[in-house]
Amino acid sequence: MPSDSVSTFLDRAHASRLINPDLLEQIVRQPDLSRMSLAELTNYLEQHRVLTPYQAQMIRLGRGEELHFAGYPILQELGPCPGGMAYAALHPSLRTPVVLRRLKADWLMPLDNAVAYVQRARAASTLTHPHLVPLLDAGTYRDEVYVVLEPPGDTSSLESLVKDIGPMPGVLAVDYVRQAAAAIRVVHERGGWHGDVRPRNLLLGPLVETSKPGPSGKPFRRPGPASIARVTELGLVPIRPNASLLLGDLDALGYLPPERLDAPNYSPRGDLYGLGATLFYLLTTRVPFPGMTANEVMLRVRSAEAPPLEAVRPDLPPGLVAVVKQLLAKDPNFRPSTVVELEAKLAPFGRPDLPSPMSTPATPAAPPVALLVHSPAASSVFPSAAPAASSVPTPSSSGSFSAGAEWPIVAGGSSSGHSGAFSMTTSSAPARRAFSAADKARTRMWFLIGGILQVMAVLGWCYLAGCFNTADESPSPASTPATSQDPPKKETPKKQPPKKKRSTDDL
Repeated sequence: MPSDSVSTFLDRAHASRLINPDLLEQIVRQPDLSRMSLAELTNYLEQHRVLTPYQAQMIRLGRGEELHFAGYPILQELGPCPGGMAYAALHPSLRTPVVLRRLKADWLMPLDNAVAYVQRARAASTLTHPHLVPLLDAGTYRDEVYVVLEPPGDTSSLESLVKDIGPMPGVLAVDYVRQAAAAIRVVHERGGWHGDVRPRNLLLGPLVETSKPGPSGKPFRRPGPASIARVTELGLVPIRPNASLLLGDLDALGYLPPERLDAPNYSPRGDLYGLGATLFYLLTTRVPFPGMTANEVMLRVRSAEAPPLEAVRPDLPPGLVAVVKQLLAKDPNFRPSTVVELEAKLAPFGRPDLPSPMSTPATPAAPPVALLVHSPAASSVFPSAAPAASSVPTPSSSGSFSAGAEWPIVAGGSSSGHSGAFSMTTSSAPARRAFSAADKARTRMWFLIGGILQVMAVLGWCYLAGCFNTADESPSPASTPATSQDPPKKETPKKQPPKKKRSTDDL
């Protein structure tokens, strides 16, 4: 039951292991504690970061035991996540922030199970890549499945960014898809797959603030020059018998390959289809197969062709349009055979400063069993290598497409001709900042100060060298040696005045 007593609240906080005995003793010794109300005490503890508002509320409700789950102290409830609820928590020993997901057992039904799910998640946690969101831990606790992820930080999903900003230029969309493909390549090389590749599961960051206010009044945020794409949800996709269990999620249905609609056919080429559908969305802000109902979406995924990309974006190179069309092929055999092949096909349409897929260090070889799950549900998830892909006709189109530029430059590189919100520079050279009048005046002032200092330094050296001594240093005539050969002239004696004769009167 809720607590309205300060002493009861402190006892519950101590029992919840959120306040250690030493800290509790310091709080009890506070002289004003006897006059504090429970609200004042909780505000005091929140201001000094002893408890979070969520922790204080849970303790008051008598649910303090829920603030520790599988050894992770829970700080705050973040909201719903796929299959359950997400919480901000701390690592048990490192005390670093993490994201803890508590999943419902019935979310894995009917084909998957907790043992197989946790085993796949733990196998995925052994994979590392700069464009992969790390999975830190997974397990079961009190008959409940949980997974622990690295906090997303200053990122946003590609789905949200495209909704807010608009379609990307081709070169930028290709770069982000190549980065995601590089992370998925590590998974495929270990015999696994992702299973749910779509813009919502690709995070982009860090973000920078702009002068444009968003819907909430806060500054709008967009990708910065150093933003990268990272794949999330690896190892966290449950096994589904068919798409009938996703009828309530039209967004997920729009990115599923046709072979997944009627059977749990998880394969690397299914991830390639998801990358193609993601690239289509980044370029057009539309899913390849939209629909108002789940049956309408699935019908189009099975039989309809995606809208012609060259009609929506005539500025794109025909070769890039052909790659997207090949990725969205109904038959998996007509798609690229591997992610490496896809990276090579996309490389000509991205920034030239990005590393080539062939120059990227290969992942150390590991036995495929590292990701295998020994259960009936998992045995059908990691199939053998797919057959080679066949060629797809390349459509040709030309033209130009431009949209209103709403945002400044976000990255360097060559532009594809699209000047939308994700506008980029038209050359690979770095952009130069224009000098304002204040910058020019400041530069002139520093030049003047530098010139004055140089003149003063020269005058100082001249003074020390004696250049300014005005005394006559010419030798006197007496000390000057004679240089003439003429004989010296005789001096004429001076005439002495005649002596006066002394008179007798003087005597």
